[in-house]
Amino acid sequence: METKLDHLKLTSIQLIDTKNFRKELRYSVEEFIERIKHPDFHSLLIYNQDLLVAFLFGYRDESLDGAFYLDTIASILQRKGIGTLLLHCACVICYLMGFEYMTLRTELKDEKGQHPFEFFKKNGFYRIECPPEEGIAMKKEFTENDVITYLDMLKNK
Repeated sequence: METKLDHLKLTSIQLIDTKNFRKELRYSVEEFIERIKHPDFHSLLIYNQDLLVAFLFGYRDESLDGAFYLDTIASILQRKGIGTLLLHCACVICYLMGFEYMTLRTELKDEKGQHPFEFFKKNGFYRIECPPEEGIAMKKEFTENDVITYLDMLKNK
């Protein structure tokens, strides 16, 4: 996982962010920079040759001990398994970094008709309580068996 992003990476991330999220969910440059400054900021980037095609980023969830907060995950290639691959890699890395689980906020259905809640549910997340204005909160605990399964899957990709 990367802890710093240069200008070119940040620009590429913003392009993917713009393509994937409606205006009220997109981050401005200033908001991205603010998140990058978080002391426990981490990102994963997937490239196809020199083109950034997917990313995720997050940081330690300061409100919950042992939690990594998945702030954003996005890909310009949909339904190719890239998001799942990225999520599995992040789970393995977070587990190895000592995190016990991952949390996130999502929605049932987005403006493109996709179902992010179902994507995360399929990948082992379950719903937890949160204020309704925060969307749907989800959580995934990391187990050694999950990590072994993910590593086996990654070896076969």
